[in-house]
Amino acid sequence: MAFKQDINVFVGTRTGVFKGVKLCETVAIEKNLSGLGLNPLQDEITAAGWGDSDEKDILLGLVNQTVKVYDTELHTFTSNFNAKCGEGSIRGISRYNGSILTAVESGELNLWTEGSTPRIKQSIKTGPCIDRMRQNPYEKEIIAVGGQESDLSLWNLEAEEKCTFRAKNVPHNYLQLRVPIWVSDIAFMQNSQKIATCSRYGHLRLYDTKAQRRPVISMDIPEQALTSISACSKEHHVIVGSGTGLLMMVDLRGKGLQSNRYKGFAGGVRDIVCHPTDPYILSVSLDRYLRLHHLHSKELLQKVYLKSKLNCLLMRSDFSLKVEEEESSDEDDTLQEAPRNSGVKDSAEAAKEMDIIFSEMDSDMPNKTSKLKKIKSLESQFEGKRKPDMSSVIPQKRKKKIKK
Repeated sequence: MAFKQDINVFVGTRTGVFKGVKLCETVAIEKNLSGLGLNPLQDEITAAGWGDSDEKDILLGLVNQTVKVYDTELHTFTSNFNAKCGEGSIRGISRYNGSILTAVESGELNLWTEGSTPRIKQSIKTGPCIDRMRQNPYEKEIIAVGGQESDLSLWNLEAEEKCTFRAKNVPHNYLQLRVPIWVSDIAFMQNSQKIATCSRYGHLRLYDTKAQRRPVISMDIPEQALTSISACSKEHHVIVGSGTGLLMMVDLRGKGLQSNRYKGFAGGVRDIVCHPTDPYILSVSLDRYLRLHHLHSKELLQKVYLKSKLNCLLMRSDFSLKVEEEESSDEDDTLQEAPRNSGVKDSAEAAKEMDIIFSEMDSDMPNKTSKLKKIKSLESQFEGKRKPDMSSVIPQKRKKKIKK
């Protein structure tokens, strides 16, 4: 589709500006998709998500609980309504069965009907202090939420009993003190029922919803406030970012193992998106840079300065750094042939010019030989006037002076 070839990365900022970026192998093109006269206290973009499977519509959730719908084909906002319900900003947004799903900090999970007068179709109270809401990409009716002192919980929009899973905290530590909870992000693992979460207290946990309520793997990353997590194309691995600019890959097998670390950050990582099949990692941070890393080689492939503090990120599923070559028409073929013919003419003319230069060089040779003869005659005259060689003269001994 034509609209997919224009922009392949979309970024939401703290100032409310919605940006689009076209990333290629050699160049990155940035474009502001919204106006600049915005109020950060009301227009900050706190959540973003795709509105359909074709990735044509983009859903944006603002700090003042306003929902905007951006059409990537028409390059304009097609819908804008107030989704006021509960307190706090929108912490997650998605679409389910033609309706828009939003989650706010106070724990209200609402399903809104679209139209001239949107209304609440379904409402669920999940719990207080929600930091993140994620929709299962493989089972759209499953919603995961978590936050400060609100552990991971799964909600089914179609089931009668909405809450299908509620995580249980790990046992007390070695001092017999309760381990605090602050879920900052959630990731659904590929081709499995497992879910990974990260915490502001440095906890990285993996849950198996069919096995037990407590995590099957629990890792501690000391002195790091983990802010974002994403499942990558490598099986059983996730990418984790922290508030100190740490971005690394973690192997969630056995007891868990930290592997690759990706460098270049000067601010806290805000959001991470990994390509589902290719080895690409996209991230945004508070240093206002959009970065693209290679999953295996850890190489920084692209780095784009976007002039604003960045919050959230979207990447197309067909993302690629290679530019697709369009089919050339007959007119293009004729235009390409013309330079080739002119190049042949240019080479022939150049050969003629070189022949003229060499002929002139041959004509100048007699003058050069006559000059050389004159120089040799002058040298012979000069040698005749030189001083005699003193090497054959026997040196005389000096008489010693007799002291009186």
